[in-house]
Amino acid sequence: MAGLQEVRWLDSGEASIGDTIFIWSGRNDGKHQEGVVLAVQRKLMSACVSWTPINERLLRAHFRHATGFLSFIVVYAPTETADTSVKELFYADLEIAIAQCGKNDLKVILGDFNAVTGSSRIQGDTALGPWGSGTPNVNTDLLLSFCRGHHLSIAGSWFQRKDIHRFSWISNDGTTRKEIDHILSSCGKMVRQCRVYRSFDVDSDHIPVLASLKLKLKRSTQPQTKHFIPNLSSLSNIDVSWEYAANDSSKLKATYYLEDQTLEAMCGHYKSALDFAAREVLGKRLCAKKPWISQATLAIIDQRRQAIRRGDQRCLCFISASEAEMCNFSPVEGAGWETTVRRGICCCKVARALQHFTKSAYTVSS
Repeated sequence: MAGLQEVRWLDSGEASIGDTIFIWSGRNDGKHQEGVVLAVQRKLMSACVSWTPINERLLRAHFRHATGFLSFIVVYAPTETADTSVKELFYADLEIAIAQCGKNDLKVILGDFNAVTGSSRIQGDTALGPWGSGTPNVNTDLLLSFCRGHHLSIAGSWFQRKDIHRFSWISNDGTTRKEIDHILSSCGKMVRQCRVYRSFDVDSDHIPVLASLKLKLKRSTQPQTKHFIPNLSSLSNIDVSWEYAANDSSKLKATYYLEDQTLEAMCGHYKSALDFAAREVLGKRLCAKKPWISQATLAIIDQRRQAIRRGDQRCLCFISASEAEMCNFSPVEGAGWETTVRRGICCCKVARALQHFTKSAYTVSS
């Protein structure tokens, strides 16, 4: 993702060029001034939950990552020569944009702040790192006050770099160089590197500042509804099959006398009639993860789950006894029902183990 400033685009909107999605916020009075843009790769746009154009200097986008949410804010601050009221209004709007972010959101603010950080660092300061630059001015005080008030750190000041990888703006005289483009983050640990890349040819007096974040975005998609699969095994029962046929016939007769039907409409009515009849009569098939689990076993599992929720111990014993009957276990005469159930469960496990051992031995010998 990339934040662009002073693009001079009007209004706000979203456009797609190749594999990049451009989201912008500009002026509404027809003047081609200011304007900010957030450029996002198409594959990352699926993680975007929402985006809000605030004004010609601010744009906020909300993304979902692996453990929460991430808020991106693209800014274009007034220059040092601007009026004090314009500067105060800009930081007031930025305060509102920060307040609209979630309490636990990770925040990344990137753009042209038109302010140097200075090299005078307070001991234990988390906003400014040990490698700041420039001579402080009014914009510096506004930037540092904003960062300290919202627990944001200036990423570039925490990495020791050469001057050619530090200064992001070159004046027209070719001599004056300053570091006025910054990337702010609410979690300094996720920033792995932050430096200026001079190899980018963007036809501007600003040089792009790139930061590497250790973060994994998460695709934001709507949950898909599960496909209905009818229980076709119940059609082996004659009564159920006759009931299903009667229900299906009544639904088809209701749509038979409709006039001016196209072939697609008739096919749709036929499918809906079959689907509704299957839902009412056959019901949903209980999907088993393993094909050798029968419907009777699934029914016993469901009964056992309900008995555990009720706390019915006697019902649990009877269910275990029914499991023993599935292994053709014969109870011992004169023994209590608890002993019978325990022996039945033990015999059931032994029978299954022997059956598995026999299959394995047969496989080895063959």
